[in-house]
Order: sequence, then C-alpha cells, then structure tokens
Amino acid sequence: MLRFGGSKWAIGFWSAVALWSATQFNACSQAVNFKTSVAAIKEELLSSSIILINDDAQFTNDKQVEVTLQNNVADEVYLTNDPQCSGGGTWLPIQAKLNWTLASSNREVAVYASFRNKTEGVASDCVKDTIVHDSQKPKITLNDPNLGTNVPTPIFQFVAYDEISGIKGSMCTWPGQAPVLCSNSSSNGNLNEGIYQVEVIAEDRAGNFGDPTFQAVTVDRTAPVVVLNGPPSVGTSTVANFIFTATDGLSGVKRIECSKENTTSFQTCVSPLVWNVSEGQHVLHVRAVDNVGNVSPVVSHPFNVDVTAPNIEILSGPTGFVGSQAAVLTYRGMDSGSPISNFKCRMDGGEWSTCNGLVSGVYTKNYSGLAQGVRKFEVQGFDAGGNPSGIASRQWTVDTIAPAVAFTVTPDPATRNLSAQFRYTITDSGSGPDFAECSLNNAAFATCNLNESNLSGLAVTSHNFRVRGVDKAGNRSGVASYTWVVDTGAPTLVLTNGPADLTKSATERFQYTASDNGGSGIDRVDCRLDSAAYAPCDSVSSHTFSGLTEGNRRVAIRAIDKAGNLSNEVVVNWKVDLTLPEISYFQLPTPAIVATSRQRLGFTVEDANGIESYSCKLNGAPQACVKGEMVELAQLSVGNYNFVVTARDNAGNSVTDTKSFSVLRPTLKNQTINVNENNKVDIVVIIDNSGSMSGEMASMGSAFTSFISKLDDLDWQLGIITTDARAPTSKLVKSDGRLVELNGAAGQYILKSSMNPTQADTLFRNTIQMPTDGDGNELGIASAIRTVNRAFDGTVASQPNANLLRPDAALAFIVVSDAYDNMTQPNQLIDAVKARWGGQKAFSFHSIVVPKSQYTNPSATQVASADPCKGYRESVKYDGRSYHDLSDLTGGIKGTVCTTNYSSQLSAMGQKTVELVNAATLDCQPVDANGDGQVDKNDVTVTLSSGQNFTAFTLAGNKLTFATALPAGDQRLTYYCLQ
Repeated sequence: MLRFGGSKWAIGFWSAVALWSATQFNACSQAVNFKTSVAAIKEELLSSSIILINDDAQFTNDKQVEVTLQNNVADEVYLTNDPQCSGGGTWLPIQAKLNWTLASSNREVAVYASFRNKTEGVASDCVKDTIVHDSQKPKITLNDPNLGTNVPTPIFQFVAYDEISGIKGSMCTWPGQAPVLCSNSSSNGNLNEGIYQVEVIAEDRAGNFGDPTFQAVTVDRTAPVVVLNGPPSVGTSTVANFIFTATDGLSGVKRIECSKENTTSFQTCVSPLVWNVSEGQHVLHVRAVDNVGNVSPVVSHPFNVDVTAPNIEILSGPTGFVGSQAAVLTYRGMDSGSPISNFKCRMDGGEWSTCNGLVSGVYTKNYSGLAQGVRKFEVQGFDAGGNPSGIASRQWTVDTIAPAVAFTVTPDPATRNLSAQFRYTITDSGSGPDFAECSLNNAAFATCNLNESNLSGLAVTSHNFRVRGVDKAGNRSGVASYTWVVDTGAPTLVLTNGPADLTKSATERFQYTASDNGGSGIDRVDCRLDSAAYAPCDSVSSHTFSGLTEGNRRVAIRAIDKAGNLSNEVVVNWKVDLTLPEISYFQLPTPAIVATSRQRLGFTVEDANGIESYSCKLNGAPQACVKGEMVELAQLSVGNYNFVVTARDNAGNSVTDTKSFSVLRPTLKNQTINVNENNKVDIVVIIDNSGSMSGEMASMGSAFTSFISKLDDLDWQLGIITTDARAPTSKLVKSDGRLVELNGAAGQYILKSSMNPTQADTLFRNTIQMPTDGDGNELGIASAIRTVNRAFDGTVASQPNANLLRPDAALAFIVVSDAYDNMTQPNQLIDAVKARWGGQKAFSFHSIVVPKSQYTNPSATQVASADPCKGYRESVKYDGRSYHDLSDLTGGIKGTVCTTNYSSQLSAMGQKTVELVNAATLDCQPVDANGDGQVDKNDVTVTLSSGQNFTAFTLAGNKLTFATALPAGDQRLTYYCLQ
C-alpha cells in the first residue's frame, strides 16, 4: 500500500511542481538568493515521500518483508516500527529496497519512515505503510465426517474458514483421481460399494495451506441380513421366546423391526423378545434397517402352541409273581383322537429313555436280566407339541431264586432210638414258600408237612431223609439230605502202649485201638488222670499227658461210639519221678589255693527213688571218688581246675555239678600299720536323693539313734553326702561328694560326739530328709571317692570335707539307696583310701540297698509280684550287689533297703564301727597260704614291733579285727595275695 505526504491523486501535481521549482532554482540560483523556510522543507520532504511493503501487497505470512523507499528531495531515511519515528531505528542513506522485520504477527502491521535532507538537516514527518500478517493455517469443518449413502453419486459438504486473511480456495482429492477445485461441497458418480476417504485442503489469501481433512464416505447398497430363532414349530408353552440378530457389512444396522401375526405393523424391537400367546397358530416377522436406509427382506417364524395333554394306557405285561427275569410290555397313546408316536419309559424309578419301538403295529418294550424283587414299569407319552401324558405303570415281582431249605432238628448222626423227628425251615426272599416235598431212603418225593416230619419203627441200620421246598413262583429248592444210623452195640478198647512203672518224664503218651461193630463208628475216646473227670482224648488212637507232677499216677481210658454206647475201661498205674538226684557238699574246694597245697572236697548223692550210678572227673579225666568220703587232691600244679560229679537215679534223671578252683602262685605281702592310741572314727552317710527316696530318708532319720547309741565311748564325727555325682554348680550344692549343710545349723556340716544327743538326732533327721531332686544316675561309690579326694584339694568349698576326715581316725561309710552304681568298681574306693592315707586307714563300708536275688532279671519288663523288694526296687534289671561286694571286702554290714525299719541294721553297723578302731584293712584279699583248704586268720601273720606274734584277731574279707587294742607303734602284717 502506497504511503506519502499528500493524497495519491496529487502525486503528479507535486511532481510537476517539484520539477518546476528545481528548474527555477537552477535558473535563478545565481541571480536570486532564495531560501526556503523549515516548514517548507518539511512539507516538500513529506510530499516527496513514498514507502511500500512487499510492493504494496495486502497479505503476508512472513514477518521478514521488503520495504520500497523513494524521496526525490531527501538523501537519508529513518526506518522504524515506532509510530512517532522517535526511536527503534538509525538514519541511513536512502536505498530503493530495504529488508525489515515486522513488529507483530497475525494482524495488520505498520512500518514507519522519516526522510531527511542531510544538507539542511530537516526531517519530514512520519509516513507509513501497512500489511496484514497471517501465519495461521486455514481450517475445514465437515458437515458429516462419516457420510453414508445408498445412492451411486454421493456428495458431501464442508465449510472452509480462516480468521485473518480469509480463504482463497479449496482442493478435493477422491481416491484414485486428481485433485479438483471445490468450494463447500464435492461429489463423485458411479461409485461401487465400499468405504472411501476424500482429502480436502484449504488455502488462505496469505498463502497458508491447512492440514488435510479426510471425509469418510460409505457407499452401501446391500440390505442387512436377519437371523431369527424362536420356539419349536409345535410347542406347549404359551410364552414364546425369540432371539434374533441382524448384520450389515458396511454401514451397520440402525434398528430391527418386528411385526406379530402380519407384515403391516412393524415396530422397533430388541432381542430377546418374549411374547405371551394363546393356544393356536402364530407367526413373528422381523426385518432390519441399516444406517443408509437399506431394508432387509422380512424373516418370518411361524409356530403352533398346543397345551392339551394326550392319554396313555398299558395294554399288556407281567403281573403278580413271575419266575422270569424277562418282561414284554405293550402300550399306546391318543391325542384328540389321534395316536401319538413318542414315548419314554423307565424301570424301577431309573432314568427315562425313549421307547418308540413298534412290533406288529403295537408299541413294545422288552426287558431282560431284571433283578429279583418287586419291579415297576412306567411309560409316558408326548404329543407333537411335547405335552406329556400322565404316567401309566405296572408292577410285578420277579422271583427266579429257588427257596432254601435247612434242617433245624434232626436225630443224632448215630443213635439208639428207633424213631426220628425232623424239623426244617423253608425260606424264600421272593414269593415265599408254598409247600414241601419229602423222601425217606430214596423213595419218590411226595408232598409233606411244610415244617416237620416224624418217623417211627426204624430198622437198626443206616437211613436217609430228604426234603425240598417249592415257592409261590414255582421255584424248587435244592434237596436237604440227612443220613444217620441206628446203632445199639457197644465198642471195644485195647491199650497198645503205655509208661513203665517208674518214669522220669512229666509227659506220657498212651496209644490204643478202638473198634465198633454196631455200624455207627467210634465217636471219641475219653481219658482221665487220677481223680479228674473224663475228658476227650487227643485222638481215637493216642493221648499225651503233659505237666505231670511227681508221685503215683493213674489213667483210665474208654471209647464211645457215635450212638453213645460205652466200651470197657482200661486203667494204667505208674510212678513219676521228676526230682534230680541231689549232690551236696560237706567240704567245698577253695576257689584259689597256693601251688603244692592240698585241695579237699567231699560230697553225698541222694534220691528218694534210689541212685543208679555216679562218677567223678577232674578236668575231664576220671577221678576216683566215693560219696560220703573226702576226696584228697594233692600236689596240683599251677592252673585252673574243674571237679565234675555226675549222678543218675533209678528213674533215669541225671545231674551234673561242677566245682571250679585255681592253683596259683601268690605274692607275699608285707604290710606295716601304724597304731595310735586313740578312739577316733569319722562317718560318712551317703543318701540317695533321687525322686524315689523320700520314704527311705524318713526310715533312716527315725532309726539314727540305733546307730549313734553304739558309739558312746568313741570320738566320732559324721557328715552327709548324696549319690548325686554331677559336677557342682550354684544349683547343685549337694553333689560331687560335698558335705550337705546341716538343716537347722547354718554354716555347719559335721555332727560330733560332743553335741547333745537330742540335738544331734534332730539335726540328722532334718538334714537327711532333703528334697529328692538329685540326679537319676545314682553313683554312691563314686560320690564316696569324691568325698575322700575333696579332703585333700585345699579349696574353700572342700574345707568341710578336710575337717571331717581326720588323718588319725578310722573311717566308716553307710550308703542308703534303691539303685546301683553302674560306673564304679568296689576296689576303686579301697584304692582311693589307700592312696590318700598310705594304707594306714582302717575303714569299712556298710550298705542298705536292694539285695541280690532271683528277681534281678535283665530281661524283665516289670517287677514280679512275689518280689519282697517290689515296693523299693527302682529297676527290675539291677540291684545293689556292687555295694554289697564292697561291704564284703571291708568287713561291713550288708543291709536291705526293702523294709521300713532300719533300726537293727543300723545297730549292727554301729557295733562294727566301734570295732573299727581296733581294725586294719589289708591291701589285698589274702589266699589259703597254709594249704588247709580255707582262707582264715591262720593265713595272716601279725608281728608286733616287739617281735612277738599277735593272734587275737579275726579275718573278714580284707579286714582284720583285733580282740584287744594293739600297742602303739608300727606293726607288721604278713600274708599272700594273688597280685
């Protein structure tokens, strides 16, 4: 757009004036001194100014533009976006064309210029030119973006618009064709069916092209397809249910229409459709309309509603009781006077199944293999509409199983009775018994009483009676047959083998033969022993009596035939001797003797029924011997010997007895004991504190005075330990050989003879009855060893032990336990005492325990009822023999825990303790050194420090007890041991 100082029509005029003025100025410049005013210069500059944007274009889509400038008077220009031309630019020499950037976009934009004559320095007023900037794309709106039609030449419409520069034009491109100009619509003729995409692009006057817009055009000239499903052609329901669908491959189904009974009243409908109808003929018509107006052909569904049920009847079939597992039944049905042809049958309430079989024009159902019992046949008919008839039925009983017959009363198989009574039962699970048929001795069957038959006048011989039953269905049972014999003769019995008059067996077998000539045969043989009643023997040919006791025995035997006739009685008398000969010794061999010593033994043999023979052997070689006389065995070499005596009595009982001994080369022992002049004795009571000992603790406490009362003249001390040998902890203060603190005397552990007797007894009672929470593995010997060793370990915890066990006092142990020490050998305590006191300590070990007896049985599971220790025995497998062995070795008392009163035992132990101050313990058990056949005081020599022999003593195991106190000093003991 052209811009200048005046209007466009004055351009020529002002150009002429300018030309004229210039000519006049040039012509007169030298003649006239003409000066114009500033206003005139500015006016001249303005009137000569021309500014054009993009050659005066109306629109642009680019902010970079080209500005055309022209002024014949000025030689400089100030180009700016400022409407006042006061800033935003610089003075430039005038050029015909200048590139410029518009100040804004998407609107009308102005560019401003001021012209100046450099010589006068006068600038013109601002002039401008404008242009519309538009960089936005034009847009298209489709009237129907998804156009559908069923005409050959579809047309679509649209609106193209641009908000700034306006629309210049539009182009439409159909598939497979060149673009064409289009305004607000476009069409295309003779299109095939299908879906098409048409591209539409608009251009605005600024040269902007819009984004392509696509018009979907569907050409559909094919009608929809309808599928209709409804009730059967003939049915019984007055509620008709229809399901229908419609499909269209292009434009899609717009709606489905239905019409009932005719094709003149179609209305929109949906599937599923429910139609309540009356009995009779009906029809439903369905059609579909697609989205472009195509209408499908009408699909019709005619149907007939029939609600009237048919009638049915059974024409023939079985009834009552039937002796067959097969059945044939016939039936028919009518519906409004017309026969029906559809039936269902079932048997005994089972599943219904179709039974439309025609046989010779009659509907027939056959069955085979029917089960026994009541059978029920049912049939139901259905008309063409499916209406069921009532159910017709027929019932009968199948019984093909013969009845059973069984005798309930018969004569004995063999009898002396000439008459017979038979009773029998006939049972039948089906129709029931009707009558019976009988036969005697194979005669023809004849009808007889239903329950019994009585026979008389029978001959002495064998007979047979038969009976069978017939049920109401005609089935005959099997034959029940019974054979018996009438016998009046007695049998005979003959003994073929029996015992001798004197036997050694507790078992005897008798053999015999029994025969019967009366016809019934031998039934059994009865036997009886001594005065017992007769009882059946083992068999009809032999019998064995076992478990016979000693003494005179009597057996009686008789035979009985099957008719009950008795034979003669056979009697046998004999004597049973079960006692072995008794070998008794009046002189026993010494278990171990010194080489070159004599060994003596003497024996006798006795038996109530007499001795048949006896003999002797020494290590398997015959040895002369006479019962009742001493056998001398001299000059035996070192070794082991077995002397065997064998005896046999007159009944054949034989017994062998073996006595074993050894001939050894012993070691001479010289033992020195130091005798002090004192009467000191220290006592350790070892109490079992396991869970079973509360009663024994009470018994020990109540009898304590019986022990203490024997110690009146002694300087005694007493401490208590337990059989709990576990290593001590803070919770195990009564274990591992530690003395138990006296209950009632805090910090004290030792009872002493200096105490008041009543006080000592009370403290003992209170302390001995302690909690039974000790270890179940009771180790009394091990605890005693720990008590001894603790006296020497020097620890504070063991100080009570050191105070109790004085070096110059005798030592006594008393153990009370119902268990056993299975981990410690008796000699281990002897060795411990010897090691700690150099063999100078006299001591004994007393034991109140479960004694060794016949009831100690490692294989038993429970205590025997006859065991006198059954209430005290902790285990049937073990006893306190290790404690008793230790008592034997130390001359102690062997007591029993199996009583509630320990007074007498403790009294004896107290007496032995008194003797202990005048006693010595040998280092080992002596042997028979003098060869007199026994170990006694004569095998030990006591030599006093004066050189004299001392003989007033006794020997028990390893313990010497002196009748009077030995003088003080070192005394020597000489003896032989097997070490």
